[in-house]
Amino acid sequence: MPEDKMHPKKEQATIVVDAQVDANLIPLQFRTSKDTFKPCLIKKLVKAGKVLPSRKGFEDLNISASAQFSQTSFESMVKILNPNLYVVDLRLESHGFAGGHAVSLFAPENAVNKGLSPRDIEAHEKAFLSKLMANPPKHIYQIVEKGGGGISRMTPIEGPYTPVFSEADLTNDHGIRYIRFTTLDHARPDNTVVEAFVSFVRSLEAGTWLHFHCRAGRGRTTQFSVMYDMLRNAKNVSFEDILHRHYLIGGSPLFELDTDPGERWKMQMSKDRLSFLKSFYDYAKDPNGFDSGAPWREWLKAAPQVP
Repeated sequence: MPEDKMHPKKEQATIVVDAQVDANLIPLQFRTSKDTFKPCLIKKLVKAGKVLPSRKGFEDLNISASAQFSQTSFESMVKILNPNLYVVDLRLESHGFAGGHAVSLFAPENAVNKGLSPRDIEAHEKAFLSKLMANPPKHIYQIVEKGGGGISRMTPIEGPYTPVFSEADLTNDHGIRYIRFTTLDHARPDNTVVEAFVSFVRSLEAGTWLHFHCRAGRGRTTQFSVMYDMLRNAKNVSFEDILHRHYLIGGSPLFELDTDPGERWKMQMSKDRLSFLKSFYDYAKDPNGFDSGAPWREWLKAAPQVP
């Protein structure tokens, strides 16, 4: 097997393995709203002077979350989840499966497809997977270390890298419903995506189970899990409690701003995300907001003080 290597050119997009086909029985970062709070995270929250959040309505959400799954971990996961399942894909970047491995295109700051419409992203992803199927590479690498938004070290993952198929293909082949809300890594969703998500939630039948995922199962996945919780529970649960309870089952601490000096490019994005979530909570709680049927963007127009 080839040795680990340094990333050749930071500027170019690189095909990477996000999840090896047989590496994990279930996806990394897997969690559900029915999980108990993790003692180690409770300790951190209490040490920071916080109180334990309410669990009111939490277990009734019927949601789970994870990092990107491989074909194998997906098949294991669906066996333990509610059969009335919807996979909610939050990735902006082009991705799919090759030989059961989850693969994607990675560019600096994981910003492949930034600025593209959902339709253009779909076309870009289709072209990426078609090319991968027609010309399988000699090696596909998994990211070992990142820094400054780029890859600093990768390691090769064994093939073969066929067959090649999309996430929609995988879910459909297993009779699982699939929907995608394309969101830039580390960022808040744009208003068009927010409105599409709100409409989706309104359309859900009782008893539906949602599984949210992004690449790492952290920022975007926690953000949309929190948004769903807000739409269901904002009238009865505080903003802080909603953010804290998703953190306590293993989600990202969205209540904290990213201040890592080595990742300064994330700082403003985390500020914008937190500001957005505060606004979205107000929309979910406002009697003239979500429950009234008001679209997100119309509500924003009536609330000009909201960014």
